[in-house]
Amino acid sequence: MKEIIEYLELIKDSIALKDDKLLAEQLERIKELDINNDVVHIVTLIDRNKYNLGSILIDKIILDEREIETLRSEQKTLDDTLHFLNKEKNELLQKIDIFNSSYYKELGSLVQETLKVKRVLFKMQINNSRSEDTDTLELLLAETNDDYRQFIYLLKEEESKQPPVLTKVEKLILKDTYTEAMKLCHPDMIVPYLRNNVEEIFDELNSAYITHDLKKVKKIKARVTSSSHGKNSSEYKRVSKDEFHQNIIDIKKRIGQKKVEVAYLYHNETYQRIQKETQDGDYFGRTKKLLEVELDSLNEKLEIQTDTEYAWMQVLWNWAEQENIVDFPKNKEELMEIVSLDISHKNLDELPEEIGMLSSLTNLNASHNQLIDLPKSLTHLKKLICLNLEHNNIRKLSKNIGKIVSLEVLNLENNSLIRVPNSICNLVHLTQLKLSHNKLTKLPESISNLENLRGLFLKGNNLSS
Repeated sequence: MKEIIEYLELIKDSIALKDDKLLAEQLERIKELDINNDVVHIVTLIDRNKYNLGSILIDKIILDEREIETLRSEQKTLDDTLHFLNKEKNELLQKIDIFNSSYYKELGSLVQETLKVKRVLFKMQINNSRSEDTDTLELLLAETNDDYRQFIYLLKEEESKQPPVLTKVEKLILKDTYTEAMKLCHPDMIVPYLRNNVEEIFDELNSAYITHDLKKVKKIKARVTSSSHGKNSSEYKRVSKDEFHQNIIDIKKRIGQKKVEVAYLYHNETYQRIQKETQDGDYFGRTKKLLEVELDSLNEKLEIQTDTEYAWMQVLWNWAEQENIVDFPKNKEELMEIVSLDISHKNLDELPEEIGMLSSLTNLNASHNQLIDLPKSLTHLKKLICLNLEHNNIRKLSKNIGKIVSLEVLNLENNSLIRVPNSICNLVHLTQLKLSHNKLTKLPESISNLENLRGLFLKGNNLSS
């Protein structure tokens, strides 16, 4: 098109100079070129001596071509920017992938062991806690479990990559081939029909390079080589102004998206570690020492928790021996898994707080004793279904009774209860509530909220109708 524009300018000058010989020469020469319909129309008008109209149309084509050149230059600049961002993104991904591989290789087993000990520690702290509020510990355990599962997944994924081992020569060939292929992906080198897919080609090329897939890198290079313009890259096919405008809009959108992706990678936690290593040096060595210190500290805490766990068990064993409870579990495993405990008819005047550590307990029979009060730790028995406390001296129930939400049967017959706390309505699974032979004068209105209640026993009280 550049040559055609030059001839059109000469034709216009010939018309202005009224040089018919020069005009005829330029017309003959331009007819020999591959001209479009607009130029054919101009030549036809001038052949018919319609010089004014021909000159006006020449001015229009020249103006359009200048606009197109401006748009082409703008697209070229945007193409260069997009190409640079693609290269920048892939370089960042390579750095992150190399760092991750080294991280899992150098520190993977140590991180895994640290997370494992943390999980065990939090579980034991929850089991050993006498506090009613274990929400924080349970949240920490849930977070650690998530971290552990995610880390194991990433560790296995990294181990499964296992890139092929290349010789020194093959590594050089891989790097050179990759670099050449990257250059050939520049918009000046690649054909227009592949230009919109250049990001996908970059990603595919980068993935193959990271996994040391020399064969695939060569294949991609061959593909972009066969479709490149080479030395003729300066030649452009005729594109309309509307097409240029649309191309520019599309490229700007892709640049915006690519900037977001690059910014995300710069703020990526792994990249920040890489920067710290660059600044401070020996990241893996220092991190390994810190992890070893943390693991030692966790193991010390674990030993303390183990001692604590044994301590509460020892309290229960001593209590069972003192109260002559002969069928009480004798070892750790049985004690942790005990489901039903019958300590009736033992003349007990109190229960130890440690009884709330029996987390698997579903049935507790402490009837026919001398109990006046109940330990607060009973609220920790999340699986307790049946609680039998008949024939004791219990005068008052704590509002905490409403926290044993799994209860289905509660037997408090033949005690000295004066009232029942409103929290009883929280026992939504309760089917049997036995309160006969106490000193009750009224019941809480909330008792009517127990929709699953099938049996309410109140004989022998001073209830007003």
